[in-house]
Amino acid sequence: MSKAWYYLRDGVRHGPVSSQQLSALAYARKIAPSDLVWCEGLADWTPAAKVKGLFTMPAPPPPPGPNRGADRGSHVRSAGSNQSAPASRPTRQLPEWKEVIAHRLPQVVVIQHSCYIGAGLLISAEGLILTVAHLVGDASVVHIDFADNTVTRGLVIDLDSEHDLALVKAASVSRPFLDLHTDVAESVEAGEAIVAIGHPRGHRFTSTSGIVSAPRRRTPAGILIQHDVPSNSGSSGGPLIDRAGKLVGIVTSGLTDAQGMGFAVPAVEARAYVDRVMKEFVKGKRKVPDDEEILEYGIRIHSAHAVNRALGLFEEVKCIEENSYVVTTSRGTVLLLYSSDEQVEVLYSLGRLKSSAKNDATFLAALLHLNSNFPLSRFTLWEDRHLWLRASCPLNGIDVAQLGTVVSDMEAVLSEHLGELQNYLEPADNEQDDDESAQQEDDEAEAQDDYEDAEDEDDEWDEDEDGAD
Repeated sequence: MSKAWYYLRDGVRHGPVSSQQLSALAYARKIAPSDLVWCEGLADWTPAAKVKGLFTMPAPPPPPGPNRGADRGSHVRSAGSNQSAPASRPTRQLPEWKEVIAHRLPQVVVIQHSCYIGAGLLISAEGLILTVAHLVGDASVVHIDFADNTVTRGLVIDLDSEHDLALVKAASVSRPFLDLHTDVAESVEAGEAIVAIGHPRGHRFTSTSGIVSAPRRRTPAGILIQHDVPSNSGSSGGPLIDRAGKLVGIVTSGLTDAQGMGFAVPAVEARAYVDRVMKEFVKGKRKVPDDEEILEYGIRIHSAHAVNRALGLFEEVKCIEENSYVVTTSRGTVLLLYSSDEQVEVLYSLGRLKSSAKNDATFLAALLHLNSNFPLSRFTLWEDRHLWLRASCPLNGIDVAQLGTVVSDMEAVLSEHLGELQNYLEPADNEQDDDESAQQEDDEAEAQDDYEDAEDEDDEWDEDEDGAD
Protein backbone atom coordinates (compact mmCIF):
# COMPACT_ATOMS: atom_id res chain seq x y z
CA MET A 1 0.00 0.00 0.00
CA SER A 2 1.38 3.45 -1.00
CA LYS A 3 2.36 5.81 1.78
CA ALA A 4 0.31 8.94 2.44
CA TRP A 5 2.58 11.99 2.24
CA TYR A 6 2.06 15.56 3.40
CA TYR A 7 4.12 18.57 2.39
CA LEU A 8 4.49 22.23 3.39
CA ARG A 9 4.59 24.83 0.65
CA ASP A 10 4.42 28.62 1.16
CA GLY A 11 3.10 28.19 4.68
CA VAL A 12 0.29 25.81 3.72
CA ARG A 13 0.09 22.10 4.54
CA HIS A 14 -1.00 19.94 1.59
CA GLY A 15 -1.98 16.27 1.32
CA PRO A 16 -2.34 13.45 1.69
CA VAL A 17 -0.76 12.48 -1.63
CA SER A 18 0.66 9.16 -2.72
CA SER A 19 4.36 8.50 -3.27
CA GLN A 20 3.72 8.63 -7.02
CA GLN A 21 1.96 11.99 -6.73
CA LEU A 22 4.79 13.33 -4.54
CA SER A 23 7.32 12.33 -7.20
CA ALA A 24 5.24 14.05 -9.88
CA LEU A 25 5.14 17.25 -7.83
CA ALA A 26 8.90 17.12 -7.29
CA TYR A 27 9.54 16.53 -11.00
CA ALA A 28 7.33 19.50 -11.91
CA ARG A 29 9.14 21.61 -9.29
CA LYS A 30 5.91 22.15 -7.40
CA ILE A 31 7.88 20.86 -4.43
CA ALA A 32 11.33 22.35 -3.87
CA PRO A 33 14.22 20.48 -2.25
CA SER A 34 13.97 22.82 0.75
CA ASP A 35 10.24 22.17 1.30
CA LEU A 36 9.37 19.98 4.26
CA VAL A 37 7.57 16.65 3.85
CA TRP A 38 6.24 14.00 6.26
CA CYS A 39 4.72 10.55 6.22
CA GLU A 40 4.14 7.84 8.77
CA GLY A 41 7.44 6.39 9.82
CA LEU A 42 9.25 9.73 9.88
CA ALA A 43 9.87 11.18 13.33
CA ASP A 44 9.53 14.79 12.15
CA TRP A 45 9.11 16.97 9.10
CA THR A 46 12.18 16.64 6.88
CA PRO A 47 13.48 18.51 3.78
CA ALA A 48 12.26 16.93 0.56
CA ALA A 49 15.86 16.75 -0.65
CA LYS A 50 16.54 14.05 1.94
CA VAL A 51 13.85 11.72 0.56
CA LYS A 52 15.84 9.14 -1.36
CA GLY A 53 15.31 9.27 -5.13
CA LEU A 54 12.65 11.98 -5.01
CA PHE A 55 14.53 14.40 -7.27
CA THR A 56 16.46 11.88 -9.35
CA MET A 57 13.79 9.49 -10.63
CA PRO A 58 12.27 9.90 -14.14
CA ALA A 59 8.94 11.64 -14.57
CA PRO A 60 6.10 9.39 -13.39
CA PRO A 61 2.85 9.19 -15.35
CA PRO A 62 0.17 11.65 -14.19
CA PRO A 63 -2.10 10.15 -11.52
CA PRO A 64 -5.54 9.15 -12.76
CA GLY A 65 -8.81 10.53 -11.51
CA PRO A 66 -9.59 13.67 -9.60
CA ASN A 67 -6.33 13.65 -7.71
CA ARG A 68 -4.59 15.60 -10.51
CA GLY A 69 -5.50 18.71 -8.56
CA ALA A 70 -2.50 17.92 -6.36
CA ASP A 71 -0.09 19.44 -8.88
CA ARG A 72 -1.85 22.78 -8.44
CA GLY A 73 -1.03 22.81 -4.74
CA SER A 74 -4.62 22.18 -3.63
CA HIS A 75 -5.56 20.10 -0.63
CA VAL A 76 -5.95 16.52 -1.92
CA ARG A 77 -7.36 13.39 -0.31
CA SER A 78 -6.96 10.02 -2.05
CA ALA A 79 -10.19 8.36 -3.04
CA GLY A 80 -11.43 6.01 -0.36
CA SER A 81 -8.75 7.18 2.10
CA ASN A 82 -9.63 8.55 5.49
CA GLN A 83 -6.02 9.17 6.55
CA SER A 84 -5.03 12.64 7.69
CA ALA A 85 -1.90 14.11 9.24
CA PRO A 86 -1.94 13.61 12.98
CA ALA A 87 -2.61 16.82 14.89
CA SER A 88 0.26 16.09 17.24
CA ARG A 89 2.87 16.42 14.47
CA PRO A 90 4.76 19.75 14.22
CA THR A 91 3.46 22.07 11.51
CA ARG A 92 6.17 24.70 11.14
CA GLN A 93 7.40 24.82 7.58
CA LEU A 94 10.85 26.38 8.01
CA PRO A 95 13.15 27.49 10.80
CA GLU A 96 12.20 30.64 12.66
CA TRP A 97 13.96 33.80 11.53
CA LYS A 98 15.83 33.98 14.82
CA GLU A 99 17.27 30.52 14.13
CA VAL A 100 18.31 31.50 10.61
CA ILE A 101 19.96 34.70 11.85
CA ALA A 102 21.70 32.93 14.74
CA HIS A 103 23.12 30.43 12.25
CA ARG A 104 24.32 32.95 9.66
CA LEU A 105 25.37 35.95 11.76
CA PRO A 106 28.73 34.45 12.89
CA GLN A 107 29.65 34.12 9.20
CA VAL A 108 29.24 37.88 8.63
CA VAL A 109 32.19 40.20 9.28
CA VAL A 110 32.86 43.92 9.64
CA ILE A 111 35.24 45.25 6.97
CA GLN A 112 36.92 48.59 7.59
CA HIS A 113 39.55 50.73 6.00
CA SER A 114 40.08 54.45 6.27
CA CYS A 115 36.68 55.84 7.33
CA TYR A 116 34.67 53.27 5.40
CA ILE A 117 32.77 50.45 7.03
CA GLY A 118 30.80 47.64 5.43
CA ALA A 119 30.15 43.91 5.61
CA GLY A 120 31.52 40.71 4.17
CA LEU A 121 30.62 37.03 4.19
CA LEU A 122 33.01 34.22 5.18
CA ILE A 123 32.81 31.57 2.43
CA SER A 124 35.66 29.14 3.13
CA ALA A 125 37.59 27.50 5.93
CA GLU A 126 40.74 29.19 4.59
CA GLY A 127 39.41 32.66 5.41
CA LEU A 128 38.03 33.81 2.04
CA ILE A 129 35.54 36.65 2.47
CA LEU A 130 33.11 37.77 -0.24
CA THR A 131 32.21 41.46 -0.29
CA VAL A 132 31.59 44.32 -2.75
CA ALA A 133 34.23 46.15 -4.77
CA HIS A 134 33.08 49.68 -3.98
CA LEU A 135 33.63 49.03 -0.25
CA VAL A 136 37.29 48.02 -0.43
CA GLY A 137 38.07 50.39 -3.31
CA ASP A 138 41.82 50.87 -3.76
CA ALA A 139 42.68 49.43 -0.34
CA SER A 140 45.14 46.57 -0.13
CA VAL A 141 44.70 45.77 3.55
CA VAL A 142 41.46 45.94 5.53
CA HIS A 143 40.55 45.53 9.19
CA ILE A 144 38.16 42.64 9.95
CA ASP A 145 35.96 42.12 13.03
CA PHE A 146 33.85 39.05 13.76
CA ALA A 147 30.67 38.94 15.83
CA ASP A 148 32.53 37.30 18.74
CA ASN A 149 34.90 40.34 18.87
CA THR A 150 37.75 38.46 17.19
CA VAL A 151 39.87 40.93 15.21
CA THR A 152 42.21 40.21 12.32
CA ARG A 153 43.55 41.72 9.13
CA GLY A 154 42.60 40.87 5.56
CA LEU A 155 44.27 41.29 2.18
CA VAL A 156 42.22 42.16 -0.92
CA ILE A 157 43.11 39.45 -3.44
CA ASP A 158 40.66 40.25 -6.25
CA LEU A 159 38.42 43.09 -7.39
CA ASP A 160 35.68 42.98 -10.05
CA SER A 161 34.43 46.55 -10.39
CA GLU A 162 32.14 45.66 -13.28
CA HIS A 163 30.01 43.36 -11.10
CA ASP A 164 30.87 45.16 -7.82
CA LEU A 165 32.37 42.08 -6.19
CA ALA A 166 35.62 41.51 -4.32
CA LEU A 167 37.46 38.76 -2.47
CA VAL A 168 39.41 39.29 0.75
CA LYS A 169 41.73 36.74 2.37
CA ALA A 170 41.63 37.00 6.18
CA ALA A 171 44.44 35.92 8.45
CA SER A 172 44.07 33.45 11.35
CA VAL A 173 40.51 32.26 10.64
CA SER A 174 39.08 28.92 11.73
CA ARG A 175 35.29 29.01 12.06
CA PRO A 176 32.05 27.97 10.31
CA PHE A 177 31.40 29.49 6.88
CA LEU A 178 28.69 29.68 4.23
CA ASP A 179 29.31 27.13 1.49
CA LEU A 180 28.50 28.67 -1.90
CA HIS A 181 27.93 25.23 -3.41
CA THR A 182 25.28 24.04 -0.93
CA ASP A 183 23.89 27.19 0.71
CA VAL A 184 22.83 29.27 -2.29
CA ALA A 185 19.23 29.85 -3.39
CA GLU A 186 19.25 28.70 -7.01
CA SER A 187 16.12 30.70 -7.89
CA VAL A 188 14.40 33.71 -6.37
CA GLU A 189 10.80 34.88 -6.69
CA ALA A 190 9.15 38.25 -6.16
CA GLY A 191 7.55 38.46 -2.75
CA GLU A 192 9.96 36.01 -1.16
CA ALA A 193 10.82 36.90 2.45
CA ILE A 194 14.45 37.78 3.10
CA VAL A 195 16.66 39.22 5.81
CA ALA A 196 19.84 41.31 5.42
CA ILE A 197 22.71 41.24 7.91
CA GLY A 198 25.08 44.21 7.92
CA HIS A 199 26.28 47.26 9.79
CA PRO A 200 24.04 50.20 8.73
CA ARG A 201 25.56 53.52 9.84
CA GLY A 202 28.03 51.65 12.01
CA HIS A 203 25.38 49.68 13.98
CA ARG A 204 27.18 46.38 13.81
CA PHE A 205 25.54 43.04 13.06
CA THR A 206 22.07 44.44 12.43
CA SER A 207 19.41 42.13 10.94
CA THR A 208 16.66 43.72 8.86
CA SER A 209 13.81 41.93 7.08
CA GLY A 210 11.99 42.60 3.82
CA ILE A 211 10.96 40.95 0.57
CA VAL A 212 12.30 40.50 -2.93
CA SER A 213 10.67 43.21 -5.06
CA ALA A 214 12.00 42.02 -8.42
CA PRO A 215 14.32 39.04 -8.87
CA ARG A 216 15.90 40.32 -12.10
CA ARG A 217 15.99 44.10 -12.35
CA ARG A 218 17.98 45.52 -15.23
CA THR A 219 20.13 48.40 -13.98
CA PRO A 220 23.17 50.33 -15.27
CA ALA A 221 25.24 47.98 -13.08
CA GLY A 222 23.72 44.86 -14.68
CA ILE A 223 20.98 42.44 -13.65
CA LEU A 224 20.44 42.81 -9.90
CA ILE A 225 17.93 41.65 -7.32
CA GLN A 226 15.68 44.52 -6.22
CA HIS A 227 14.48 44.36 -2.62
CA ASP A 228 12.85 46.61 -0.04
CA VAL A 229 15.25 46.03 2.86
CA PRO A 230 16.57 49.47 3.97
CA SER A 231 20.11 50.00 2.66
CA ASN A 232 22.36 52.45 4.48
CA SER A 233 26.04 53.20 4.65
CA GLY A 234 27.59 50.10 6.22
CA SER A 235 25.07 47.65 4.72
CA SER A 236 27.08 47.02 1.54
CA GLY A 237 28.71 43.63 1.28
CA GLY A 238 26.30 41.91 3.66
CA PRO A 239 24.25 38.85 2.71
CA LEU A 240 20.57 38.59 1.83
CA ILE A 241 19.27 35.34 3.33
CA ASP A 242 15.98 33.56 2.65
CA ARG A 243 13.78 31.74 5.14
CA ALA A 244 15.62 28.47 4.53
CA GLY A 245 18.94 30.10 5.42
CA LYS A 246 20.11 30.14 1.80
CA LEU A 247 22.13 33.00 0.33
CA VAL A 248 19.99 35.07 -2.05
CA GLY A 249 22.39 37.90 -2.85
CA ILE A 250 25.11 40.30 -1.72
CA VAL A 251 23.87 43.80 -0.84
CA THR A 252 25.47 46.30 -3.20
CA SER A 253 23.56 49.60 -3.16
CA GLY A 254 20.40 51.52 -2.43
CA LEU A 255 18.80 54.65 -3.83
CA THR A 256 19.39 57.54 -1.42
CA ASP A 257 16.49 59.55 -2.83
CA ALA A 258 13.94 56.72 -2.63
CA GLN A 259 12.59 54.50 0.11
CA GLY A 260 12.45 50.72 -0.06
CA MET A 261 14.65 50.38 -3.15
CA GLY A 262 17.77 48.36 -2.52
CA PHE A 263 19.78 46.14 -4.83
CA ALA A 264 21.90 43.01 -4.47
CA VAL A 265 24.19 40.97 -6.69
CA PRO A 266 22.47 37.58 -7.22
CA ALA A 267 24.08 34.80 -5.21
CA VAL A 268 24.47 32.56 -8.27
CA GLU A 269 26.44 35.33 -10.00
CA ALA A 270 28.59 35.84 -6.89
CA ARG A 271 29.30 32.11 -6.81
CA ALA A 272 30.34 32.13 -10.46
CA TYR A 273 32.70 35.02 -9.74
CA VAL A 274 34.34 33.19 -6.83
CA ASP A 275 34.72 29.99 -8.89
CA ARG A 276 36.28 31.96 -11.72
CA VAL A 277 38.83 33.62 -9.44
CA MET A 278 39.70 30.47 -7.52
CA LYS A 279 40.44 28.59 -10.76
CA GLU A 280 43.28 31.04 -11.37
CA PHE A 281 44.74 30.26 -7.96
CA VAL A 282 44.32 26.50 -8.46
CA LYS A 283 46.10 26.69 -11.82
CA GLY A 284 48.98 28.51 -10.15
CA LYS A 285 48.47 31.75 -12.08
CA ARG A 286 48.09 33.55 -8.76
CA LYS A 287 49.20 32.83 -5.21
CA VAL A 288 46.97 32.96 -2.14
CA PRO A 289 48.84 34.87 0.59
CA ASP A 290 49.43 33.07 3.87
CA ASP A 291 48.71 34.47 7.33
CA GLU A 292 52.24 35.75 7.85
CA GLU A 293 52.22 37.68 4.58
CA ILE A 294 48.84 39.24 5.39
CA LEU A 295 49.86 40.31 8.89
CA GLU A 296 53.19 41.75 7.74
CA TYR A 297 51.60 43.63 4.86
CA GLY A 298 49.48 45.81 7.19
CA ILE A 299 50.04 49.54 7.40
CA ARG A 300 51.43 50.24 10.87
CA ILE A 301 52.03 53.42 12.78
CA HIS A 302 55.35 52.97 14.60
CA SER A 303 55.99 56.46 15.92
CA ALA A 304 54.32 59.81 16.55
CA HIS A 305 55.80 61.11 13.31
CA ALA A 306 54.07 58.32 11.35
CA VAL A 307 50.64 59.59 12.48
CA ASN A 308 50.72 61.74 9.37
CA ARG A 309 49.91 58.60 7.39
CA ALA A 310 46.75 58.17 9.45
CA LEU A 311 45.59 61.66 8.56
CA GLY A 312 44.52 60.23 5.21
CA LEU A 313 41.43 59.02 7.09
CA PHE A 314 39.96 62.49 7.16
CA GLU A 315 38.38 64.84 4.64
CA GLU A 316 40.06 67.95 6.07
CA VAL A 317 43.14 68.33 8.25
CA LYS A 318 44.41 71.51 9.90
CA CYS A 319 47.59 71.47 11.96
CA ILE A 320 47.18 73.82 14.94
CA GLU A 321 50.56 73.06 16.49
CA GLU A 322 53.14 70.28 16.41
CA ASN A 323 51.42 66.85 16.55
CA SER A 324 48.02 68.51 17.12
CA TYR A 325 45.31 68.65 14.46
CA VAL A 326 41.73 69.69 13.86
CA VAL A 327 40.31 67.01 11.57
CA THR A 328 36.96 66.61 9.79
CA THR A 329 35.57 63.16 8.96
CA SER A 330 33.65 62.20 5.84
CA ARG A 331 30.44 62.68 7.86
CA GLY A 332 31.38 66.24 8.79
CA THR A 333 32.33 65.50 12.41
CA VAL A 334 35.03 67.88 13.67
CA LEU A 335 37.53 66.25 16.03
CA LEU A 336 40.77 67.15 17.77
CA LEU A 337 43.63 64.72 17.27
CA TYR A 338 46.79 64.72 19.39
CA SER A 339 49.77 62.42 19.10
CA SER A 340 52.67 61.70 21.38
CA ASP A 341 55.41 59.10 21.59
CA GLU A 342 52.98 56.71 23.28
CA GLN A 343 49.46 57.24 21.96
CA VAL A 344 47.05 58.96 19.61
CA GLU A 345 44.19 60.77 21.34
CA VAL A 346 40.95 61.79 19.63
CA LEU A 347 38.55 64.29 21.24
CA TYR A 348 35.11 65.67 20.44
CA SER A 349 33.80 68.74 22.28
CA LEU A 350 30.16 68.46 23.36
CA GLY A 351 30.16 71.82 25.13
CA ARG A 352 30.02 73.18 28.65
CA LEU A 353 27.89 71.48 31.27
CA LYS A 354 25.22 73.43 33.14
CA SER A 355 26.31 74.17 36.69
CA SER A 356 23.21 72.38 38.02
CA ALA A 357 24.06 69.19 36.12
CA LYS A 358 27.52 68.70 37.59
CA ASN A 359 26.05 67.11 40.73
CA ASP A 360 22.90 65.75 39.09
CA ALA A 361 22.63 62.06 40.03
CA THR A 362 20.55 61.24 36.93
CA PHE A 363 23.12 62.81 34.63
CA LEU A 364 26.06 61.11 36.34
CA ALA A 365 24.28 57.73 36.22
CA ALA A 366 23.56 58.21 32.49
CA LEU A 367 27.23 59.06 31.89
CA LEU A 368 28.42 55.96 33.74
CA HIS A 369 25.96 53.82 31.79
CA LEU A 370 27.17 55.19 28.45
CA ASN A 371 30.82 54.70 29.38
CA SER A 372 30.18 51.08 30.31
CA ASN A 373 28.53 50.32 26.96
CA PHE A 374 31.15 51.67 24.57
CA PRO A 375 34.55 49.95 24.67
CA LEU A 376 36.49 52.53 22.68
CA SER A 377 35.03 55.93 23.60
CA ARG A 378 34.59 57.59 27.00
CA PHE A 379 32.82 60.74 28.16
CA THR A 380 35.15 62.91 30.24
CA LEU A 381 34.23 66.00 32.31
CA TRP A 382 37.01 68.54 32.78
CA GLU A 383 37.36 70.98 35.66
CA ASP A 384 35.86 73.89 33.70
CA ARG A 385 32.65 71.81 33.28
CA HIS A 386 33.56 71.09 29.66
CA LEU A 387 32.25 67.70 28.46
CA TRP A 388 34.33 65.75 25.96
CA LEU A 389 33.99 62.43 24.16
CA ARG A 390 37.46 60.96 24.27
CA ALA A 391 39.25 57.95 22.82
CA SER A 392 42.88 56.98 22.76
CA CYS A 393 44.93 54.33 20.98
CA PRO A 394 48.34 53.09 22.11
CA LEU A 395 50.79 53.99 19.38
CA ASN A 396 52.64 50.69 19.64
CA GLY A 397 51.25 48.47 16.88
CA ILE A 398 48.22 50.62 15.98
CA ASP A 399 47.29 50.65 12.31
CA VAL A 400 45.17 52.97 10.21
CA ALA A 401 42.16 50.65 10.23
CA GLN A 402 42.14 50.59 14.04
CA LEU A 403 42.16 54.38 14.16
CA GLY A 404 39.26 54.30 11.71
CA THR A 405 37.43 51.94 14.09
CA VAL A 406 37.92 54.42 16.94
CA VAL A 407 36.55 57.29 14.87
CA SER A 408 33.57 55.23 13.68
CA ASP A 409 32.79 54.24 17.26
CA MET A 410 32.85 57.88 18.36
CA GLU A 411 30.52 58.90 15.54
CA ALA A 412 28.14 56.05 16.42
CA VAL A 413 28.06 57.20 20.05
CA LEU A 414 27.35 60.77 19.02
CA SER A 415 24.66 59.72 16.56
CA GLU A 416 22.82 57.70 19.20
CA HIS A 417 23.26 59.70 22.40
CA LEU A 418 24.09 63.35 21.67
CA GLY A 419 20.40 64.28 21.79
CA GLU A 420 19.83 62.91 25.29
CA LEU A 421 22.83 64.84 26.65
CA GLN A 422 21.83 68.21 25.19
CA ASN A 423 19.49 68.93 28.11
CA TYR A 424 22.47 68.97 30.45
CA LEU A 425 24.58 71.32 28.33
CA GLU A 426 24.59 75.09 28.19
CA PRO A 427 23.39 76.56 24.89
CA ALA A 428 26.20 77.42 22.52
CA ASP A 429 25.28 81.10 22.79
CA ASN A 430 25.98 81.00 26.52
CA GLU A 431 29.41 79.59 25.89
CA GLN A 432 30.05 82.35 23.39
CA ASP A 433 28.78 84.94 25.88
CA ASP A 434 31.10 83.47 28.52
CA ASP A 435 34.01 83.66 26.11
CA GLU A 436 33.10 87.23 25.19
CA SER A 437 32.77 88.17 28.87
CA ALA A 438 36.14 86.63 29.62
CA GLN A 439 37.67 88.48 26.68
CA GLN A 440 36.03 91.70 27.84
CA GLU A 441 37.45 91.20 31.34
CA ASP A 442 40.89 90.61 29.85
CA ASP A 443 40.56 93.74 27.72
CA GLU A 444 39.45 95.80 30.71
CA ALA A 445 42.32 94.50 32.84
CA GLU A 446 44.78 95.26 30.05
CA ALA A 447 43.32 98.74 29.68
CA GLN A 448 43.63 99.30 33.44
CA ASP A 449 47.27 98.22 33.31
CA ASP A 450 47.91 100.57 30.41
CA TYR A 451 46.25 103.41 32.33
CA GLU A 452 48.35 102.75 35.44
CA ASP A 453 51.52 102.58 33.36
CA ALA A 454 50.61 105.87 31.72
CA GLU A 455 50.05 107.49 35.14
CA ASP A 456 53.43 106.24 36.34
CA GLU A 457 55.08 107.73 33.26
CA ASP A 458 53.32 111.06 33.91
CA ASP A 459 54.53 111.07 37.51
CA GLU A 460 58.08 110.38 36.37
CA TRP A 461 57.83 113.20 33.80
CA ASP A 462 56.58 115.61 36.48
CA GLU A 463 59.46 114.65 38.76
CA ASP A 464 61.93 115.22 35.92
CA GLU A 465 60.44 118.64 35.24
CA ASP A 466 60.67 119.61 38.95
CA GLY A 467 64.29 118.57 39.00
CA ALA A 468 65.02 120.65 35.92
CA ASP A 469 63.50 123.73 37.53
